[in-house]
Amino acid sequence: MIRYQPVLILFVLFALVFGGNGCAMRQEVWDVEDRVKALETENTRLRQALSAIGDEADQSGDLQEELRAFAATQQAEFYDMRTEMRRLSGMVEEVEYRIDRDVGMLRDEMAELNLGIRNNARTIEEYEQRLERMETYLGMEAERREPDPSSDTEQAASKTFSEMDEEALYSAAKGLFDDGEFDRALDGFEVFLERFPESRLADNARFWTGEVYFAEEWYERAIVEYQKVIDDYPEGSKVPGAYLKQGIAFHLLGENDNALYVFRELVDRFPDHNEAQVARSRIGRIEQ
Repeated sequence: MIRYQPVLILFVLFALVFGGNGCAMRQEVWDVEDRVKALETENTRLRQALSAIGDEADQSGDLQEELRAFAATQQAEFYDMRTEMRRLSGMVEEVEYRIDRDVGMLRDEMAELNLGIRNNARTIEEYEQRLERMETYLGMEAERREPDPSSDTEQAASKTFSEMDEEALYSAAKGLFDDGEFDRALDGFEVFLERFPESRLADNARFWTGEVYFAEEWYERAIVEYQKVIDDYPEGSKVPGAYLKQGIAFHLLGENDNALYVFRELVDRFPDHNEAQVARSRIGRIEQ
């Protein structure tokens, strides 16, 4: 509205000029001109003010655009940072999971290792106890009845055994055992082992020596003889039988821990033998 005021003022001026007279009119014209000039000055000032306001508005718009662009950039950076934080968080969770899993597996392995150590310690302790008992039984070896040299029967038997060849002597001793003549059978097997220690039948002779003591219920000595079969003839055919009869002897003596140890060793070494089947059955009965 301000920019149309000069036109309105001029219109009023012309109306006054044509409608009035004299100096009064001229004075009035001057007054109007002064007022027009004042209004034009004010209009110019207002235009400048409006232009300044417009410039400031333009500058403000540019600043707002810059601020919006900066905000958008910051928002994008914040989004990238949040994305990176989520990725790092996921990595941390994955690492924590793996650590927990590995620690759990390590605990399980440590528990199994400790259990194995305890079992091995128990096995070693059992084996040491078994060795102690074996040493005790070996100390009884001297207590066995020795043949009486003054006995005519013993002298005849010894003379007969010493004159036999390898096959005949083994057969004679085994025949005496089968007939229940354990003392004479024992003498025959001992003479055989003394004369033919490298014989292919030596492990059999040693096993049947243990069987003599077992039949006489001298289980401690039987255990010793069976152990000699195991130690001296590890590849012999009588080793599984020696294990089985040794375990049974321990069981009959009431030493079930040693019996179980021997039976399990038999099963481990000779799993497919008939003696192993008997040992498994014995283990089941002892553990009931």
